[in-house]
Amino acid sequence: MRTSMVVGLAFLSIVLGGCDWITGPDVCDGPFVQTVEPDRSGLTGDSASDERVLVDIYFGDDATPTRPTEAQIEAVRAHGGEIQRVFHVMALRAVIPLDGLWRLYHGSDEVAAALTVPDPALHTVSVFVQYDESVSIGHRFEELGGIVRYTYSFSFGLMSGWIDDTAIPCLRSYEYVDYVEHTHGRVSIQ
Repeated sequence: MRTSMVVGLAFLSIVLGGCDWITGPDVCDGPFVQTVEPDRSGLTGDSASDERVLVDIYFGDDATPTRPTEAQIEAVRAHGGEIQRVFHVMALRAVIPLDGLWRLYHGSDEVAAALTVPDPALHTVSVFVQYDESVSIGHRFEELGGIVRYTYSFSFGLMSGWIDDTAIPCLRSYEYVDYVEHTHGRVSIQ
């Protein structure tokens, strides 16, 4: 019974238009933005300055890895940040005073990295994608506008690349994708 139900659901999914049937309308509707790797420059200026900068702030692992928690969002606001976008990974874009950014980063182990935003119109995210190793997903990633950077050989499929944030819900909806997360460990503020 269970096997026939799974086969029936897979058949209906294909007949009814792929991932839209499972995830709801508009998750996989394109066209998606063609991704370009951002040319990020380092932050300049005094860390005690109240100069405001536009940055993507990345958070470490959490129980809800698909977006920052409300507490993380509020922490950015508490340091003078104005939220511009909440990404589909543990990251957000904010305009924040340099001194607030430094206090946020050095006052919390949750902030993994903060990267300058060279083009506010783009929402490019560097991601790891773990997937069923029996499936090659590079072409799917590229169909969503992504750029494959590396594929890794493990006992499971793993790749990294750049993709526009708007395509991440569709990427996650593929049944052979186990997870999608940003690639930034706690390393630096650039």
